[in-house]
Amino acid sequence: MLALARRRLGDDAALHVVDLRDALPFGDGTFDDVVASLVLHYLEDWGPALTELRRVLRPGGRLITSVSHPFTAYAHRNPRPDRLPPFRHQRAAA
Repeated sequence: MLALARRRLGDDAALHVVDLRDALPFGDGTFDDVVASLVLHYLEDWGPALTELRRVLRPGGRLITSVSHPFTAYAHRNPRPDRLPPFRHQRAAA
């Protein structure tokens, strides 16, 4: 993912890989916005990560999160069985 982001954004973008169990490598109040998209639901305890994300936000900054992919919600609410091939059970060859 980092290589893909680097190709799309170029060398001028600051990209970091971090472990959300550790302190983030940024000072207090560094960011106006923090985006945590499709990340938090993988953590056992959100508390330390949310505390750290709050720390790097400036006062009045925005934390933007999502915990499930929008397509998943759509697919579960509006399944389209007409777009899936019918399931046919086949016996295993002897």
